[in-house]
Amino acid sequence: MLLPVNSKRKAMILISASIWIGLVLGVSFFAAPIKFSAEGVSRDDLLRVGQVTFQAFTWIEWFAWLGLVAAIGRHYTRALLAVAITMTLWLVIQKFWLLPILDDLLVQRLAGEHHWHTLYITSDIIKLILLGGLLMILHKSG
Repeated sequence: MLLPVNSKRKAMILISASIWIGLVLGVSFFAAPIKFSAEGVSRDDLLRVGQVTFQAFTWIEWFAWLGLVAAIGRHYTRALLAVAITMTLWLVIQKFWLLPILDDLLVQRLAGEHHWHTLYITSDIIKLILLGGLLMILHKSG
């Protein structure tokens, strides 16, 4: 049964989604590119650091997802439910399909760019769009 989202629950959802947006922006769009400007560190070493970073970050995102789902609880609209389900599927795809591909590519060839890294960046952009959509849904709901 769909229950209305009260203001306290709405605030919890807004905070959870906003923190998650900040995490994705901070790790994927600031820290990751900035590390490649480090002098005296080989590209191979930076790629290995990136691998460890994103493996750990995946787990942080699952905790962010748990926080968001807990904040939503039983108080959701169909739109909130659709975004939550889509986000769940996206995290599963990223964790169990995309990251293993990137890990295999890193093992095979540590040097050079590959289109799969672009796909990961695109995946994070889609997460930001989904989380932003969630914020817009909450804003429109009252």
